[in-house]
Amino acid sequence: MPLWLLDVVATVAGRPRSEITFDTRLSDLGFDSLMFVELATAIESAGGTITSPNILTEVVNLRECRE
Repeated sequence: MPLWLLDVVATVAGRPRSEITFDTRLSDLGFDSLMFVELATAIESAGGTITSPNILTEVVNLRECRE
């Protein structure tokens, strides 16, 4: 499991890493359109791949995001 993804989400969300798990819902973290753009950029900067610009707005939790 890419634990770095949890670190990236925590940073973008401005939350402690201890609050973020793969079951965390992005909506519960208050993600808005700007945060999704920031998250996509951060994921790509960390070496991840985003297959579609809108894919992050469609995922429910980080488990889905990981896939």
